[in-house]
Amino acid sequence: MSQPVHGVPTPDPADGLSRLMSLATGYWSSAALIAAIELGVFEAIAHGHVTTDDIARQCGCTRPYLEDLLCAMESLGLLVHDRRAWRLPDEWLPFLSPDSPRSLVPALAMNRDLYPLWSRLADTIRTGRPPAGAADHLGADPERTRRFVLAMHSRAMALGERLLPLLDPGPVSTLLDVAAGPGTFSRLLAEKHARLRAMLADLPAVIAIARELHTNSPAASRLAFMSADYRQHVEWGGPYDAILFCGALHQETPDTARELFERLSRHVTAGGRLIVVDLMREDGPTHPMAALFSLNMRLTSAQGRVWGVADAADVLEQSGWLVTGRVGAPSLPYWRIEAQVATSERTS
Repeated sequence: MSQPVHGVPTPDPADGLSRLMSLATGYWSSAALIAAIELGVFEAIAHGHVTTDDIARQCGCTRPYLEDLLCAMESLGLLVHDRRAWRLPDEWLPFLSPDSPRSLVPALAMNRDLYPLWSRLADTIRTGRPPAGAADHLGADPERTRRFVLAMHSRAMALGERLLPLLDPGPVSTLLDVAAGPGTFSRLLAEKHARLRAMLADLPAVIAIARELHTNSPAASRLAFMSADYRQHVEWGGPYDAILFCGALHQETPDTARELFERLSRHVTAGGRLIVVDLMREDGPTHPMAALFSLNMRLTSAQGRVWGVADAADVLEQSGWLVTGRVGAPSLPYWRIEAQVATSERTS
């Protein structure tokens, strides 16, 4: 066994050649990680299969090839090898152990569906036509829809500690979560606020899986579920103290967002708020995560993109809302824009 390497050295920004080579081969690391997830390597190790031979048997792999993959994971700092045994590093254990409540394994596995699309990015940009649509993971393909919803749940559980303060409406009594997906953030909010009752709304195939995810939550009795296509749905019930629209703005155009926000303005209490949270661009250089996610959206949606913070605030104002605050998450390009219905709109 070669000397362990704990992580790939970061290229010197001043060394242009080194940086270009690192960028050009960056997909090697992604492909290796996706393969390890698909083969069940981390699950095998987490469940006590720690020798190379044992992992090979558990995962049904050819040993010499598997050893190369394990060494690649070690070089990336995702595995540690000592005394002929493999283990997960302590810092990665919460995210790579399938049994952890914060496991990112389902979210990482979803990249298997996205990975082939990136090879067609140049054609997408040339023609303006995405190689795939969102229908498969929004109900048309039941297996892919389940993978998508479980992936979003796993990602929300992993990021909850960092993003929940951005989503939190405070001590309100009623919350409508539009485009709730797995509904994980509303569940976490309801577990935090004992008085909060949340209505989770999404497409029928998505909301059916969301129902399954939260049956054991201590807040389960305060979670309700609504099958609704938010682009067409009109009667949301309520009125609600707060409406959350999280992680879906990137699917909308200014026109469709404006129309949605106008409809939602009729379903808040006096003084009620709309909270919009998503990956967004700031003025100035774009965070790489936001810039690359915008390209990812172009691969599955003819209109998908990452919005600018100012653009989102402008559309809210045009929809009859008064923007009362905007704040970004520390170290991540997620933004919260909070608004109340303008007085003139409320009284008209």
